[in-house]
Amino acid sequence: MKKLICLFISLSITIGIICSFSISSYAASPIENIYINGQPIDFSEAERPYIQNDRTMIPLRAIAEALGATVYWFNTDKKIQIVRYDTTLRLVIGLPRLDIYKIDGEEQALKETVELDAPAFQGDITRDFRTFVPARAISEAFGADVNAKFVNDDEGKTDRAMNVYILDDYDETKENVVSIADLYDKKDIQDKTLISTVGIISKLDSKYYLQDENEPYKMIPITDIPEVENFWTEQLGVENNNPIGTKVKITTMVSLNNESGYSIPIKRAITGIRTIEKSNSSSPVVSNEDKTTATPKPSYENLFAD
Repeated sequence: MKKLICLFISLSITIGIICSFSISSYAASPIENIYINGQPIDFSEAERPYIQNDRTMIPLRAIAEALGATVYWFNTDKKIQIVRYDTTLRLVIGLPRLDIYKIDGEEQALKETVELDAPAFQGDITRDFRTFVPARAISEAFGADVNAKFVNDDEGKTDRAMNVYILDDYDETKENVVSIADLYDKKDIQDKTLISTVGIISKLDSKYYLQDENEPYKMIPITDIPEVENFWTEQLGVENNNPIGTKVKITTMVSLNNESGYSIPIKRAITGIRTIEKSNSSSPVVSNEDKTTATPKPSYENLFAD
């Protein structure tokens, strides 16, 4: 009987230690707020930043999108690509490295590999399986400055909360901005040119198009859409995977066919796409008549083939 009691006590202590470790690893975060260019970022409870091993861990998608970047998640290989205009970041869950690429045509040139103090980490169910990354590494990879400041000046307190300030001076006006109307009218834009454009997603004959906001009968086909379940919901936050009527900004290498004209490919290695304005109703439907009038798991080096 005594042996059973001792065993029970021992198991209780062990379970208590395990639970304590699990909870403390996501302990009440000393990070009070994160600001990007003075604007606080809204986080759900599952997304709350936290300190782990003296590193500030932040939810990847929330921060990347606040910086104007697009996040692509490859569930099978646990890999991540983050695209902002001419820069692509690549991460793999559990690997302490960050690869920074510059987009040049359809090719990507490796600019730098950063060894991370803490690898990208996928949270458990209490974190809604969100991906967390070191705040400084991701922000600085996009050229932003990161600083932290205690909220309370009382140096005698050991659990003082901090605010994290990210200053991003990225200038979108320096992007190669091209309108959908210019593409439709076949203005002199070379094939594989990196562009930035804004339009409204429409659908015609089971194909997606990007409409010019001011001249909606002028449309350019969207091609190479990844065959990923709920792609539009994941990338744009739309309901029922229906992007029709959503105003978006897309940065990509425009494709030119001498016969059919321009198209806008969505390739996760080079394309940035983000919502500017959601719509509860579909965009104007343009008929053909109106338009006439108007494998096995690869090695790390091959993880990012698309």
